[in-house]
Amino acid sequence: MSDVTVSMQEAFPSLWRKILVVSCMRLLYQSAMKNIDFYFPHSYLSELHPDVSMTDKEISLLLRALGNWREKIAAFLKTPIVGRGNNYMLIDATHLLSYSQGMEIAKIGYNNQHEFTSQVNMLFIYSATVKIPVYYSIVPGNVREVKAFKLTLQDSGIKDAVVIADKGFYSEGNVTELQREGLQYIIPLRRGWVFITFIALQWYYRIYKLLSEKQLLSKFSPQDLLMHLTEIKKVKINDSWHTSEISSKTQKILDKLNVHIM
Repeated sequence: MSDVTVSMQEAFPSLWRKILVVSCMRLLYQSAMKNIDFYFPHSYLSELHPDVSMTDKEISLLLRALGNWREKIAAFLKTPIVGRGNNYMLIDATHLLSYSQGMEIAKIGYNNQHEFTSQVNMLFIYSATVKIPVYYSIVPGNVREVKAFKLTLQDSGIKDAVVIADKGFYSEGNVTELQREGLQYIIPLRRGWVFITFIALQWYYRIYKLLSEKQLLSKFSPQDLLMHLTEIKKVKINDSWHTSEISSKTQKILDKLNVHIM
């Protein structure tokens, strides 16, 4: 994950530590934004970054800044894409309902619940090579899914991708539109806070990949590992920080993963 942190420092030199903290809280506790100021003071991250403030106001300012920095976010997301080839898959769109009067991107659109409602469309690109999500895009709710697929691919710079859609997406019209746009696709026959969450999701899949490589997925899920890691504490003795005693079970897991806790 250090490579993500380095890229984060380069892309967001003034805000990278706040992004790091909020992303870690999302990963470890699946925390809503309103609860981050509860978890952060109890985390060792608050000692590593004592001048980082995680009040509701500071988080709101962070999210507002990120919301205005799509170009910087896009450049950050493209970092792992450049030079890796084009073995990527584009997953189906997710519709996020929004009735906000101040969100210009929220538009009336038709979703897979067969409803016309105010919504935002979010798409993720998942790498079949490195097995983690590598890009995401948010488009207005009134942009049709096929068009959203193409816009996202153009935005990412990826040339060869496969659109993976669910059963509810299948229709003759959608297939025709995919072919007209020149997109590769896989569709089963029919049988009946974003940037922050993306970083946490990417780290989650790295943990999944590590467990898979060590052949431990049959015993431990990523959530199991995170549960054990959150029990490792730092204690302050005579103005010096030390790692508390790690349980034998947790240590065995860390040894199998070749992970060393300082």
